[in-house]
Amino acid sequence: MFQKYFSVFLVIFTALVGLYGFQTIPGFWFDEGIMAQAAKNIARYGVYGIQTAPGVFYTNNFWITTGYPVVFPTALFLKIFGISVWAARFTPFIYLILFAVVSYFLIKKLYGFKAAVLAGLLLVTFSPFYGNGKALLGEIPGLFWFVLGALFYLIYEEKNKPAYFYVSGLVLGLSVATKPYFILIVPGVALLTLFLWFRRCVDFRRFLGFWGVFSIPILIWVFFAFDFSSLPNFGATVSYFLNSYSAQTFDVFGNLFKFVSESTPIHFTVLALAVFVSFFILLKNKKEIPPITFVFLTFIILAFLWYLKTPGWYRYFFPAHIIVLLFFPASLRSLLNQFIASAAVILLIIFQAVFLFLNYGSLYGDEAMLLQKYAKENITESSSVLVDSLPEVGFVLDNDNFYQRIFISEKFEFGTSPADFTADYLVVGRSGEAGSGYVLDHEIGHYKLYRRK
Repeated sequence: MFQKYFSVFLVIFTALVGLYGFQTIPGFWFDEGIMAQAAKNIARYGVYGIQTAPGVFYTNNFWITTGYPVVFPTALFLKIFGISVWAARFTPFIYLILFAVVSYFLIKKLYGFKAAVLAGLLLVTFSPFYGNGKALLGEIPGLFWFVLGALFYLIYEEKNKPAYFYVSGLVLGLSVATKPYFILIVPGVALLTLFLWFRRCVDFRRFLGFWGVFSIPILIWVFFAFDFSSLPNFGATVSYFLNSYSAQTFDVFGNLFKFVSESTPIHFTVLALAVFVSFFILLKNKKEIPPITFVFLTFIILAFLWYLKTPGWYRYFFPAHIIVLLFFPASLRSLLNQFIASAAVILLIIFQAVFLFLNYGSLYGDEAMLLQKYAKENITESSSVLVDSLPEVGFVLDNDNFYQRIFISEKFEFGTSPADFTADYLVVGRSGEAGSGYVLDHEIGHYKLYRRK
């Protein structure tokens, strides 16, 4: 009975936690605003891009780092339910639940029911799962397609039907299309398919077919994301992907030190050590290891190395952390007495659950919602509004007479600058200032709303 309905429990638990503070935990923020605006413009105008002035859109979308598998469903929900944070977050909410379920079935197929239960409970009590997963971002959706693709591969191994092999390739391609970050799965997938080909588990035709269907979702993403109309636009795209953080130097050692000095990276370090030691011992003892697990291990290693060259935000190794979390119970059970290992994982689950419920509200943020309410009550539809690099505000204001500038870095910005246009109202962040032609009208949190004199 418990085994039959555990997946239902995961759905209910994830949904209940996810729905609590749906619009305000975490607070609606910059990156979400970008994705939400892209979806809104598809729903309202049929344009995949960011509005910079009434009727004017920036459509070179290479910098929008969450792809159409998230943006298009969000556009549909905005079309059906209207423009709101609630409707925008409905897509990640669905992905959150689906990921919890497919992860459970993946671990169950690899390691059995007990390991799957422990992995599922570790996942749904992990606070960052909701902090990152509830937001309109690409990490959990990308992981969903990654894990689902691996699950289809395991079904192919079991039934030896080519259709499952091709579906696996298509779904894994959707992972990369969801967020370019997941290009990190490509080396592992390449090694797996080459291994199958050299071992004559698949013929060359099937090998090519896999990579053909794998490429389809990625080529669709390239079509929507890249502007090939001019050499400068293409050059800007390449430059952005080579160093999207516009960093002059990379604090590799500073980022590395976090894994022994900060709580969340330490959590990752301990779990990852158990996972890799377990696989090393299995290899040393020449035990059979499912080939698909090497794809996940390769991804974890590459994600860790990639993180070292980033500004050090947790989001950049969060997907690897989730994968480690899923494999940890089975790994620990292979290293220790099964009772002791299970007891240790249960203690970790209890600790995570307590931490989740005590700290869930720490990410609360309602400033964007409050500004939306104030604007609806005090700004007329005919008034022009200029938002200076606050895309989340641009989404919630939902004003047709709307201008904005987006500033990503010193090397990349676009839109209508406050220096070039004086609107009836100007919205800036905490550190932003308005010119002499404005007077402060209202201030909410780190947002300042100015009115033209």
